[in-house]
Amino acid sequence: NKMMSVFPDAVRKADSIIAVSEFIKSELIKYYHVQDKKIEVIYPGCSDIFRPIDLEIAKSVLKNRYKIIDKYILYAGSIHKRKNLEVIIKAFKSLCKESNSLKLIIIGNYDLKRKEYYIQLKNLAGELEIQDKVIFLGRVDYFDMPYFYNCACCSVNLSEYDGFPISAVEASACNCP
Repeated sequence: NKMMSVFPDAVRKADSIIAVSEFIKSELIKYYHVQDKKIEVIYPGCSDIFRPIDLEIAKSVLKNRYKIIDKYILYAGSIHKRKNLEVIIKAFKSLCKESNSLKLIIIGNYDLKRKEYYIQLKNLAGELEIQDKVIFLGRVDYFDMPYFYNCACCSVNLSEYDGFPISAVEASACNCP
């Protein structure tokens, strides 16, 4: 509610607006009738820590710090309904038929208002009988993220609405599909 009451006034008063993507720019034009020339798109970059690294070192870090030794698919981002994590978990269930040792690692904060959705996701994994294959790590050290991307079979993002999926850029910088 605060966003919807404060944001329109801030948009009107702004001399110019920086948007993180063409999508956000188009949303500002569509919903707030901002003039095209008032908005500049500047895409975010990612830290140079996100790069290909020695796989044996990355595997060792994940084994020692997180007890991760199996192959896995990685989701990194917000634990929020718009991220469609239930779809990822259901799709992962199908993959489990092809590879019994594959895991799904979900990294993202699930405190406070995200807790209810997290519990729903945990219950879903239980109902699908894959609770031992879906690993919720919560928030992890930012500097450990390159290890996760480098070791992942792939990174997934099925977000219904995303201004700019920085996790996709980070994964790409680490050569993670």
